[in-house]
Amino acid sequence: MDVLHFVLDHNFPPLPDVTWPDSIKFSRLIDVDARLIRDYDDWQVLLALHQRGDVDAFVTQDAAMLSLATEMVALSRLRLCLVVTKDTGQSPMRALGLLMAGLDTVANHVRNERRRIVELSLHSKAVSVDERLNRIALHQRVTPPDLRDRELAKIGDIERQVLSE
Repeated sequence: MDVLHFVLDHNFPPLPDVTWPDSIKFSRLIDVDARLIRDYDDWQVLLALHQRGDVDAFVTQDAAMLSLATEMVALSRLRLCLVVTKDTGQSPMRALGLLMAGLDTVANHVRNERRRIVELSLHSKAVSVDERLNRIALHQRVTPPDLRDRELAKIGDIERQVLSE
């Protein structure tokens, strides 16, 4: 069985010293690439993790990311799962508890469909990136293709700069 590699956002609470399943590896973003915790947009972090080729999922408490068109368009182009602990406020214990309680479910989603968003809450669910983009487009009163084209133009310019560094 392949080992799934989860990268925890820099502000995600530290994991307790417990025995985790052998099929899952956790890393902290600062340990993977310390540059990514400063002066990078979330979509750029997602792109950098995808480009590594050894990251399966990014875990964050930043539920606001789910409403950002650029991040969702970028994610739709990547083979990476986004795991978000929602409604945890500033409570690291709640975020950690949600991740621990939902780890088996999250791992199954990551194994089966890496282009997925798993929203962990008391009522956890997994949604497609396209579904999330459709919600953003509706909220912004644009069509999903227009939203995607606008954000891809923005990403493309910056992505070319990032890839040339």
